[in-house]
Amino acid sequence: MPMRLIKIRQKFSCPQIQNIETHIKAEVYRTNLPLKPGARIAIAVGSRGISHLVPIVKTLVGILQALEARPFIVPAMGSHGGATDKGQANVLKGFGITERD
Repeated sequence: MPMRLIKIRQKFSCPQIQNIETHIKAEVYRTNLPLKPGARIAIAVGSRGISHLVPIVKTLVGILQALEARPFIVPAMGSHGGATDKGQANVLKGFGITERD
């Protein structure tokens, strides 16, 4: 008996945030993070599927610094950049995310 194929269309909800920076600030402060001055905080940054990655990372770094933390970026990618720390740092650099920014 031959298999029947049925065409299916699926639509995903795609809400948009109007002001990314304001939204991130509100979420960070809502969590009431118990940060101590000088705390080292890793920010894992990936390379796929995140719109507005640079302003998101910069905003988060700025918020953490304002809270007297010392954030740092950790590349969080599988095989991108040859799956090496330097290669992944170069991928982030290509996006405009560097230690100095």
